Amino acid sequence: MSLTMAGYEAKLFTDPETFLHDLGAMDPAPDLLVTDYQMPRMNGLMLIQAAKRFLPELRTISLSGTLHVSDIKEADCMPDVSVPKPFRQAELLAAVRKALAK
Repeated sequence: MSLTMAGYEAKLFTDPETFLHDLGAMDPAPDLLVTDYQMPRMNGLMLIQAAKRFLPELRTISLSGTLHVSDIKEADCMPDVSVPKPFRQAELLAAVRKALAK
């Protein structure tokens, strides 16, 4: 994974519900959530909103090839940074730095 190669500690979840279940017990709490927009049972904006209920200061990045401006405008919770797919490793790392700097 490019984030660990860049020196970030990363934990991978393949299911948004598992992430939300484990979020409260994570020590230390994560600083950043990188999520795909399209997932089973909930989309990335829904995951961001649910995660911010536990950690309001959590920084977020949404990755998507299908997210449209109208989707973001209608969402209750916005990602700090959106990265369109496909993307290069350098673009993801720049998004991480930008999100963490906010």
